[in-house]
Amino acid sequence: MGRSILPLADIRKAAEQGNAVAQFNLGLRYWKGDGVPQDDIEAAMWFLKAAQQEHAKAQLNLAWMYQEGKGVSRDQGKAAKWYQKAARQGNAAAQFNLGLMYLDGKGVPKDDVKAVGWFFKAAQQGIANAQYNLAEMFREGKGVPRDNLKAVKWYRKAAEQGHKDAQAAVDMMHNEFNDTQSDDTDVEELHRRDEEQEQVKARKTRDRELPRRDEAREQVKVRKTLDQELFQSEEEPERAKPRETGNKASNEDRRVSPEDVEPEKNYSSDPELEHTEVSVKPAVVIAEVRDVDQENKQRVKLYQKAAQDGIADAQYNLGMMYRKGEDVDRDEVEAAKWLLRSARQGIADAQFNIAEMYQNGSGVSSDDAEAAKWYLEASGQGHAGADAALDEMYKESKNIPRDDAEAAKWHRRAAEKGNADAQNILGMMYQKGRGVNQDEAEAARWFLKSARQGIVPAQLKIGDMYHDGLGVEQNDAEAVKWYLEAARQGDSEAQYKLGLVYFFGEGVPKDAGEAIKWYIKSAGQGNIDAQFNLGNIYHDGIFIEQDVAEAVKWYLEAARQGHAKARDIVEAIYKEGQGIPQDEAEAVKWYREAARQGIADAQYNLGVMYKEGKGVEQDEAEAVKWYLEAARQGHAGAQNILGLMYKDGLGVEQNDAESVKWFRMAAEHGDAEAQYNYGLKYFFGEGVEQNFAEAIKWYLKAAEQGNVDAQFNLGGIYQEGIVIQKDLDEAEKWYQKAARQGHEKAKYWLEVMHRNGQGVSSIPD
Repeated sequence: MGRSILPLADIRKAAEQGNAVAQFNLGLRYWKGDGVPQDDIEAAMWFLKAAQQEHAKAQLNLAWMYQEGKGVSRDQGKAAKWYQKAARQGNAAAQFNLGLMYLDGKGVPKDDVKAVGWFFKAAQQGIANAQYNLAEMFREGKGVPRDNLKAVKWYRKAAEQGHKDAQAAVDMMHNEFNDTQSDDTDVEELHRRDEEQEQVKARKTRDRELPRRDEAREQVKVRKTLDQELFQSEEEPERAKPRETGNKASNEDRRVSPEDVEPEKNYSSDPELEHTEVSVKPAVVIAEVRDVDQENKQRVKLYQKAAQDGIADAQYNLGMMYRKGEDVDRDEVEAAKWLLRSARQGIADAQFNIAEMYQNGSGVSSDDAEAAKWYLEASGQGHAGADAALDEMYKESKNIPRDDAEAAKWHRRAAEKGNADAQNILGMMYQKGRGVNQDEAEAARWFLKSARQGIVPAQLKIGDMYHDGLGVEQNDAEAVKWYLEAARQGDSEAQYKLGLVYFFGEGVPKDAGEAIKWYIKSAGQGNIDAQFNLGNIYHDGIFIEQDVAEAVKWYLEAARQGHAKARDIVEAIYKEGQGIPQDEAEAVKWYREAARQGIADAQYNLGVMYKEGKGVEQDEAEAVKWYLEAARQGHAGAQNILGLMYKDGLGVEQNDAESVKWFRMAAEHGDAEAQYNYGLKYFFGEGVEQNFAEAIKWYLKAAEQGNVDAQFNLGGIYQEGIVIQKDLDEAEKWYQKAARQGHEKAKYWLEVMHRNGQGVSSIPD
């Protein structure tokens, strides 16, 4: 993989602004150690951010890291999850790896049919190992009917790419065919002839009579056909192995890793996120009856007449003809019309296909509730494809009808058939009283059924119910058991709750190390409560040595997500300078990290460091940038300094009006120095119309807060009687206040007043 030519700073900036491509590239940088220290944890974090925005290559890389335990805990289930997401977007490497997982049954139930489906998708995109594995499956009849012709076809495709085992298999099978065939006809030619014979046989059957649907099924036998792309496998995944003969590479060697993925560079330094919705189609096998000969248009009329007469099978066949464009122009609206009529008469295949059309918005308006309704009808008649489609819809929460009572009805039907996601949803409906009477015990019953099938939200829910004694007898040990099940599958909330029970010793002995371990796992996945609790542990030195830097790190993570208390604590830490490194360069790093999270005091301090050149090269323009960030959040100190910088033209173009604006804002926030500066503007008429009364008003506010310059100026105004009546007592009062703070000119004028017999009795040292 070539070294990236883009500056790391540009990549990081775009990544932090949410650009998925930049996040992916930054992950690659950390994974390879390209311009940054090699760090699998950082790589996994950035891949995760990109993957959550549907970046397919990031999803592939993240899956690989979960599979290998690189930067994250090894987790086959999560690996399968992310391979599946990438595979659904058409990523060939992910499709192949997912096929491997199904073949081995790791992270997903072992399923040869699904393994074949994913190998087929990857093979079509040219993955040689997928082509080889697919050939092996055809050869051995695993997941598909045994078919040596198709095996040879895919062996050849793999061999053309230099796959040595595939080439050996082609040679061997070619010899086998030479032994069993009467001539030297090519295998592909035999396959073509075989298909022609099947078509002739089908024509003869059609010429005899219009078949009933059951007879038609016997003719077609509903094969899970791959080469016709009638099989579309979309389910939970895991790694599976290719069939191996002799001394071949292992699955781990054949699996695609991040090293196989080249970086992308199509983003600007100020990007807009490009997000493509992934259309997820359920696993289906469309039982289609081809009853119309391409050249026999009269047969179309026969179906049309039969369909119009209300014959359900004819309506189904006619609908499928329009849907596929077979012997008629493809017309999805017409297809939906006839399939719907057939579905209403109870034809399961019609119910399944009209459900698909509602789900995809083909020929009808997209309507997930209607799709779920018809899938359920088909499922009730034993349609396997409908069961798979419902599983997908439950996973994506797309099947809930608009009416809660109706939703409960459909969920119950699926739940009673053992659908784990439906059981979880039904549990939630009983818990909240949606569409059913609220019943904690019934909720617990369904959550438990779902949890036992590995559904994480159900495991978390039943854990909570055991912890709180809702719907079941209170049992901390059972709560811990289910939290642990969910936590091991990577659920951050369960990990957080495990941290709590170990912290307080509920159902397990108190164990600070275990508590912190689970908090860290949860916090690393973005759990805001775990992040805040970790901040408290490190800040207060609970169980471990106090570490303010680590505390700030976790408080900032929580504050980034809107945790108000965490933000308040961080602001207090920066305001007081608690734990801030003495080394100026290190201090700048601290300030910068917090400033990026919007902490006003950190933004202000970072501005100071740039203005004064401490820990960084002096840069007044950069100082203004950070002062502005803090000032916009109401930071009075930053507002006052901005007023000064606009007044003097430091880092910005000189502008008295802008200077006055910032002085006023800070002054109104009670900043004494700003009140004095605002008074000066009115006194000299800079940026505002000259107004002595306003000037004295703001001098007084500043002086009463102890501003020495305001006190001295007031002394002079009262001594000389400038713009107001002369008042030596007031003059002495303000000179005395300034002199006590060491103001030398105030002391001088007090001496002058004393020499002139103007009532001054003492002069501060």
